Amino acid sequence: MPLFYVVFVLVLIIILGAGIYQVIKRLNIKRLYDQNKHSGEEFEGKVNGFSTKSEPYGNSTLQIWTFRILRFDEKLGNPLPKIPIEMKGSRFDGFINDEDTVRVKGKWKEGEILKVNELFNVTNNIPVKVHTW
Repeated sequence: MPLFYVVFVLVLIIILGAGIYQVIKRLNIKRLYDQNKHSGEEFEGKVNGFSTKSEPYGNSTLQIWTFRILRFDEKLGNPLPKIPIEMKGSRFDGFINDEDTVRVKGKWKEGEILKVNELFNVTNNIPVKVHTW
């Protein structure tokens, strides 16, 4: 009889342990999914060096906006690395100009161009979106 209880308790521990493991695994997967769903940082700064150009794209034209975002440290006001931005598509809703303050989200590493499909023009309080066919 005591052996039965020992075996029963061990089986119960194994089953509960496996269940707890699955719950933890699911929570970790959900957390990773949520992080990837909203991946990237939010950057805010002033538009600098705004330029626009058009390139042929099949039977249509591709519009390309490029600029940099100038940022400063909030505490000391020291300049932070400039973020080069590229927006590319068939047309744009909204607008930006040099010196506008904008907010963008994305993953960016120094030395890379941050390619975005949307941003928010804080100065004019409007969203700016790229449309692709």
